[in-house]
Amino acid sequence: MTQHATNKPAVTASISLGAEGYAADQWPALSGGFLDGAHSPQNVAFYSFCLGALFMAFVGCIVYSVLPLQLSVYLTTLMLFHFLEYFATALWNTPKVNLDSFLIDHSTAYHVANGAGILEFVVEWLLTPEWKQLGWWTLLGFLLVCMGQWARTQAMATAGRSFNHQVQARRLHDHQLVTHGIYSWMRHPSYFGFYFWALGTQLMLANPFSFVAFLFVLHRFFADRIAYEERALLRFFGQDYYAYKQRVGTMMPFIYGC
Repeated sequence: MTQHATNKPAVTASISLGAEGYAADQWPALSGGFLDGAHSPQNVAFYSFCLGALFMAFVGCIVYSVLPLQLSVYLTTLMLFHFLEYFATALWNTPKVNLDSFLIDHSTAYHVANGAGILEFVVEWLLTPEWKQLGWWTLLGFLLVCMGQWARTQAMATAGRSFNHQVQARRLHDHQLVTHGIYSWMRHPSYFGFYFWALGTQLMLANPFSFVAFLFVLHRFFADRIAYEERALLRFFGQDYYAYKQRVGTMMPFIYGC
């Protein structure tokens, strides 16, 4: 099946980001460049080290209360999200794994959204600290983040080689219609996961403006993307996908597909 937040374009019952993938015995020579965009051992090691180091640094911020708790937890989950994107692809979809699988260089809109969320939190924490008190919304937001991350990773594990970070325009030879596991509960679990993960981060941060903006943008993005993707899936799988679509929903409010 398909899924994730990237730009609209290519389709499948799954998803992949640009660049070439390498099997375990096909790494480019170690003597290649560094931070040159190549899927080389040195670049993967560097990305993983940085994400791991930042993850542990933000865990330290939680333990020692260096930053507001919500902000530290948010930054920790953000590092984990990017690491798991690569790790899950490498584990269950090895032929398609590449440096872009980290989704670090995702899109300008993605980085602007994350930056705006952090900026709103800091400004409100300084000017209206009473808005940033811990409450039921903090726990609910954290639970949404955990649920979203689980759903997304589970979708990648279940779909295996049928998963791609980009919608595919044509059916590949190893592309199967996945309807078991988490796909028997919802049609697009990877999109579902990212949708609620992103909303959960802003609820956890108690960011009213970013939450509303995220809700609007995510709804519009996934409504368009799922409709676009499902038209391709109907071409690929015909009646099989139509029957699947009739019995399984998206589990995202007011997003119905094509």
